[in-house]
Amino acid sequence: MITYNSYQPTAYNSRTFTPQPQAQPRGIARKLMKLNCRILPFTRPTETISTQLDSDISPEKWKEVCEISPDKKNYWNEQTLSNSKFSAGINLLLIAASFGKGLITMFFPFSLVVTLVLELSYGVIDSWGHIFSLSWFPFGTAAYYFPPSIFFWGMAELINKGYWNPRFMHACKIFSMNRRTGMVTLYHGRDKVRYSHPFIEFDCLLASNPGPQGQMLYSLYLVHRYHGYQHAVPLNGLIGSKQMVAEYYRVWNMIQRFMDVSQPLPDTLVLEESRPLDPVTAAYDQQTGRDPEYWRKMTEEAFRRTIHSIRSQQNSTPEKEKVLNIFESA
Repeated sequence: MITYNSYQPTAYNSRTFTPQPQAQPRGIARKLMKLNCRILPFTRPTETISTQLDSDISPEKWKEVCEISPDKKNYWNEQTLSNSKFSAGINLLLIAASFGKGLITMFFPFSLVVTLVLELSYGVIDSWGHIFSLSWFPFGTAAYYFPPSIFFWGMAELINKGYWNPRFMHACKIFSMNRRTGMVTLYHGRDKVRYSHPFIEFDCLLASNPGPQGQMLYSLYLVHRYHGYQHAVPLNGLIGSKQMVAEYYRVWNMIQRFMDVSQPLPDTLVLEESRPLDPVTAAYDQQTGRDPEYWRKMTEEAFRRTIHSIRSQQNSTPEKEKVLNIFESA
């Protein structure tokens, strides 16, 4: 049974936090501040959500994912928000499988057509076996690429269908944020901890740089305020680099709301099934009478209309968030 004691003393609470000392930017923070960079303030989180976050996930797609991988742990749940990347092994397998599939599904039919045209035109082929051999061995090299093409393509299909889960296919964590402990952790290598500190000790920085075509590109980072680390917590995996500035503020609001144990979880499709597992959120939903399947029972059309309505309302009447002074008095 989950109780309020599930939250550790280090959990972040926007109502009862300990004022933090001021600090000068150093390490990666100093480098980012040299760019066109701004610090997003801590605020009292609101119900505002980013409609661009997971914008490609609809109720129907969510059901498909749950049916295919019912035991797969979601990247965002009642306890953690994490981001991962493919390991080198996964990247190499994907490249090899794509190349092998292309050779088998495209090169062979093309070679077969060319061979048949030669036969019809010049009558140089005396059997179907000869046609097959010429189709696959036009340059005498198919013996080298045909077996590995079949092997890597077949391996990728087995993994994709869930029949095989080799160790090298496990994704590597980039970072994790834990609501119950209040800790933010950055990883390197195969899930090795680079550092881990309380959420309130991080500054959220929004950096901007012009892209190749002059379009402004944005990057969101968490930087530890009191250590000169050379690595920041990259939040780019949560949202793209070509959104409006206001969207990054909304993402930061959602992150604060997630980490703030005095607030319920952000109200989104991805987090909906996790809401009953968080004590503050469960109590809030019971008090307000929220439908437990508000998002998940929507049709595709209803979901699009709802997202469009939220987006229009937030763009036309942006909420004024209460900025928190988390620092000690001078």
